[in-house]
This record gives sequence, C-alpha cells and structure tokens, in this order.
Amino acid sequence: MTNPGIHCPTRVILLALVLGSLTFPAAGQNQKSILELRQENARLATELADLKDELEKARQENQALKQEVEQLREELRKASVETTGGRLPSPELQPEQITIDESVPGASPRALLKALMADYGEATAEHEIGAGPEAPQRPLYLRHLERWAAKMNRQYKLAIDWHVRLVDPYAPAVPVGRGYVLRLQAVDPETDVKLGDPFDALLSRSVATRIEERLQREGLDSVFRLMGVLGPRVHINEERLSEGAFDNPRFIGPFAEFGFVVHVKTLLPTPREQDESPDRSPSEQTPRNDR
Repeated sequence: MTNPGIHCPTRVILLALVLGSLTFPAAGQNQKSILELRQENARLATELADLKDELEKARQENQALKQEVEQLREELRKASVETTGGRLPSPELQPEQITIDESVPGASPRALLKALMADYGEATAEHEIGAGPEAPQRPLYLRHLERWAAKMNRQYKLAIDWHVRLVDPYAPAVPVGRGYVLRLQAVDPETDVKLGDPFDALLSRSVATRIEERLQREGLDSVFRLMGVLGPRVHINEERLSEGAFDNPRFIGPFAEFGFVVHVKTLLPTPREQDESPDRSPSEQTPRNDR
C-alpha cells in the first residue's frame, strides 16, 4: 500500500512548475490599456463637441443667408411696384398685340419673311438636297434655288404702306448716289410693336430734306407713315445650311438668306401727329362745318 504522504512535496513542486509556465498580463499593462482607452474616449468627446459647434455655426450662417435673400426679394418687389406704377408685373409674358394682317406678305418685314419661308418649303418639297457638297443632287438643287430666288424677288416686289420709326434719330441719312439711305423700324400703328428687323430705306433728296425739317420741328421720336415699294433681295449662299448662332441675315431655308430694301415715295407723320402739327392753322386742324 502506498503512503500518500511520501509524494506530497513532489506534487507541490510539479504544480508550481505548471503554474510558473502559464503567462498572465501584468497589472501595469492592464492599467496602461485602461488609461489609453480613457484618453481616446476623451479625444473623441472633444472632437464631437467641436463638430457640434461647427454644425451650429453653419446653421446660424444659413439662417442669416436666408434672411438676406428674403430681404433682397422684398427690395426687388418694392422696386418693381414703383416702376410699374403700383402694379406688380405679370409673371407671364403677354402675347404681342398686333392690329395688322400679317398673313399679307407686304404687311411688314416679318410677314414677307414668313411668306418666303412658306414658298421655299413648297418649291423644294420634291427636290433632293444631297448628302454633301459632292453629292450629284447638290448642283441641281442650287440651280433650282437660284431660279426660285429670282422669281421671289420679282413676285414680292410690292407697294407698301407701313408705320415706321427711326432706328437712331440722331444718325443722319447716309448719302448714296443721288439719294440717301435711312435705317427704319416697322411698327404696329396702334400698339407700336416691332414688326421684324430694322431695314434700309432709300430716299430721294427732297424726301430726306422734308424729314430733317420735320424732325427739327416735332422731335426725334416720331412715328411716320411710309409709302413706297418693297424690294425683296433673296440671296443664295452655298455655304449656309442652318440659321447659325446669330441668324444674320435671316435664314429662309438651306442656302437661302432673307433681305430686302424699301424705296420710299412718301414719308409723312401719322394722322394723329399730323392733326396736332404746330405748323398747321386752326382752320386746318379743326374740320369746318359750313352747313
């Protein structure tokens, strides 16, 4: 029978060796890790507080900007009211008020342009333009357009009766040959709406002299009644396929450009201005009633 007391020291020694072989973190290391965690938490808390401050500052700046925008809008609204005589401007553009019949080609410059566009579409409907300058259809198309342009320049040579304003009242008529060239703008006789682009008018010396004398008497912003002859100048430009950035001259269709000139026969003030003209006697200004 074995005596257990004999091996007790041996077991103690073995237990001590086993325990000694095991590794445990030192108390100092545990304390260091806890300290680093606390420091990291403190840093994160500081950064969070800083972010909150920046966010609040951004909100305040945004609110200030909103107030400035509202103030500017109010100032613009007040300015609009003052310039429109106490009436707020309409948010939508009103359509042009035209009192003439622009379905008639000779009614205005833009009426003539619309008529030429319509004629161009009909004249080229059955003709092929070709895919490029070297296409066999291109020369035929251009020759057809040249004949069409010559026809339009004859067909739309019309007698006209327009109301016009001087584009630049301070610019004198330019001498050309035996006459003068004056830059005019066609307008609606009732609403003063512009009826197309400004144009050149050819005047005789006598007409130009009468205009200059009337401007000196009545002022520079007069509306005149123009009677004369409209001369279309449709031009074929082989390099132009589209309107382009500026559309000048006006584009009728591929290769076709719009132009015209007016030969002035008579240029008089409008009837209302003529009735109020200071150079007329009272008997001329007031209709006589002898009966």
